[in-house]
Amino acid sequence: MRVLCAAVLLCAGGICRGADDPAFALKINEIMAWNRNYLFPGPPGSSTLQTPDLVEIYNPTNDVVLLYNLYLTDGDPAAAATNFWRFPPGAWIAGRGYYTVLCDGAVVTGEARASFRLEEKGEAVYLLARDKLTVIDAITFGCQTPNVSLARLPDGGDTLAKTASPTFCWGGACTCDGYDADGDGAPDRQWCAANERANIADDIYPPEVDIESYAPLMPAADAPVTVTARVACADTPADKIELWFRYQGDAEPQPAVLMQDDGAHGDGAAGDGLWAGTIPAQGERGVEFRVIAYRGAAVDIEPDTQWIAYMSGRTAVPPLVITEILPKNLANLANSNGDFGDWVELYNASTADIALDGYYLTDNYRRPHKWAFPLGLVLGAGARRLVWCDEDEAAPGVEELHAAFQINGDHEEIFLADRGGLFNGFFFSDEIEDVSIGLVGDRGPLARFLKPTPGAANQSGPAPVIASLAPLVAVPGAATQFVATGDGLDAVTAVLVGGAETAFVLGGQGELRFTAPPCTADTSVSVIAAAGEICDRALYSCRAAAEAVFVRGDANIDGVINISDAVTILGHLFSGRIVPNCHDRLDINDDGKINVADPIALLAYLFTLGTPPAPPFPNPGIDPTPDELEPCPPSGS
Repeated sequence: MRVLCAAVLLCAGGICRGADDPAFALKINEIMAWNRNYLFPGPPGSSTLQTPDLVEIYNPTNDVVLLYNLYLTDGDPAAAATNFWRFPPGAWIAGRGYYTVLCDGAVVTGEARASFRLEEKGEAVYLLARDKLTVIDAITFGCQTPNVSLARLPDGGDTLAKTASPTFCWGGACTCDGYDADGDGAPDRQWCAANERANIADDIYPPEVDIESYAPLMPAADAPVTVTARVACADTPADKIELWFRYQGDAEPQPAVLMQDDGAHGDGAAGDGLWAGTIPAQGERGVEFRVIAYRGAAVDIEPDTQWIAYMSGRTAVPPLVITEILPKNLANLANSNGDFGDWVELYNASTADIALDGYYLTDNYRRPHKWAFPLGLVLGAGARRLVWCDEDEAAPGVEELHAAFQINGDHEEIFLADRGGLFNGFFFSDEIEDVSIGLVGDRGPLARFLKPTPGAANQSGPAPVIASLAPLVAVPGAATQFVATGDGLDAVTAVLVGGAETAFVLGGQGELRFTAPPCTADTSVSVIAAAGEICDRALYSCRAAAEAVFVRGDANIDGVINISDAVTILGHLFSGRIVPNCHDRLDINDDGKINVADPIALLAYLFTLGTPPAPPFPNPGIDPTPDELEPCPPSGS
């Protein structure tokens, strides 16, 4: 018999290894999937330092190990589309040594830069043998915290813990520069560079909190304002969150409001990570606020460098108005650089010139002062001005405004603000290429326009509004009859389905009926109802009808609802495990998404008599809610 491997043999995944082969002792020792502050050199040609994700390999043996034939990946090793990154030629790791890989997605020959990035919301990273299938080591992780690494304690050990003192070194740059290793109160800059980079247990890191909303955005004098904030990771909870507010112009805040996550203060469900607090009505007064989240001795302040401003009881609104925007400019109008950037049109609706000093444009209502108009800029009475939202600059010698943000036509908002806060703007989503949004006649209701009019007055006339469209799902390959209901549909002169004009019939009580041609599976189809050039739109999905019979919550399809189903959902979310045969089984709360709220809801039902999964449950049935999840096969049960 031919001898393939010396010593004791361990064979898996096509690889036959020696029991004393040090390569199979290597460990993924530390990862950082949410690096905000630690700077490392960028790829060749880059002049700026960057904040890549980081993976550290540790060799717990005394032998030198060659890394060249090994791979890293953050995808399922068995999946066809997985992105495998091979260690560069000549790469090696000393005994008891470390090797850091920058996960920045760059492909640079000879450098330790992985061709993938890590997902801060959680996934798995694998160290693989030369067959790209045999797993040497792996770490599966959930939602991470900014600038906090996940490390083995001690090095190469079995305990994984978050630490606020990461210990990566690459190309002379180290995360642990400045760490006080000997405790003398002075930073030890050579501690990391001297290859003494043992992982550190450091539990002093804050929760990651983000302000999710405040309402109303432009409150009346007698209206309180409710602020909600969300803590990103369930395993990095907040001990408490305070809502701080002050009057504009004051340095000192008013007494803090203690925010709640008890399900009784407009904060969603109890313990779901969404917190809420309310600022009392403030009369006619400018107010600024922020939130501070506490976890032991660590705090997170949001926003950290400014306060969010709003004007309570505003009686005079500036005459500056957003009259039209084009969120998806494919071929409508090019700027001075020849680019078809998205644009916003401003209009001075008064009879006097307006100096734009102190005015702002933002695509995030939680950041009213995101982009300031240039100093000295004046908009004449009745004049219009375009702002290109492309993060670019005008061509040399051209007077053109370019905002420092881009517009997302799939889900976005656009607002004007002054020093007091927001005073004009709107939300939008699911927009269509080269169809603009604006005010009818520059002063009327919000509508869409088949032919945008940058630099000119918007069209006037009736504005159709599609309030609902039924059905929302069309079967691929078959014509489908639709009914749209809403306001002003009796003025419709044309219906376009997927860009093609379609025959329609006007019915009673605001109904509009039409037959859509056969559609292609797994597409979203636009419906435009136009009265001249003024229009509204709706969308429907083209996919197999939800006819499958299944039980929601039975994630592993074993016919029993228990803790193993929650484990299956977590595996799908965080370990790259693909759950076939009906993703609707995993959507416990039937919100059309699979996220961490689903296993939490299932565990709450199983162990605390919480809300049961949405229908169909507990008996097999048909999904009552159309969504974009992978449909169940008709034979599923």
